[in-house]
Amino acid sequence: LVLGVVVSVTGCNLVDKEKRSLPCPNFLLLAHAERITKFRDGPGRDVTDVEFHTKITDFLGSCDHTTSGIEAELFVEIAIQRGPGNRSRKANFEYFVAIPRFHPAPAGKKILPITVKFEENKNRLVYRDQIYIEIPLGDTEVAANYDVYLGFQLTDKQLVFNRRRRTR
Repeated sequence: LVLGVVVSVTGCNLVDKEKRSLPCPNFLLLAHAERITKFRDGPGRDVTDVEFHTKITDFLGSCDHTTSGIEAELFVEIAIQRGPGNRSRKANFEYFVAIPRFHPAPAGKKILPITVKFEENKNRLVYRDQIYIEIPLGDTEVAANYDVYLGFQLTDKQLVFNRRRRTR
């Protein structure tokens, strides 16, 4: 299993007419992992302590059926906003693509580190990425039985923050 990067499925690009009815895997955004609010080090957690906010704003995917399984191409779009606590004008974060059916094998999850730099006069930017995934399938397996999740690699504190924020 080889993972690449990017997001939601709008359809499958199939090799021939016989394969047009073959489904793609389900591409899903993991709940509570669609955003990050990164605070600077220290106890402060108000707006002045925010280094940056990120949010997966769009994802798109397509797939091709091959003799050995599925080749998926994913695209992800991430909006990043610099906060008042960010002095370096950089944002470092990670996001992942995971296929739970392959857990706990390392090939079941690919973590993708991202570093962006804000231009001197800008505090917002959009990062776009592209990933390729190969999913091996047996002769009787159906791609639609596979879920492919996308989300940010969060710390425990970031996950709690996202869960609390969502319940408000």
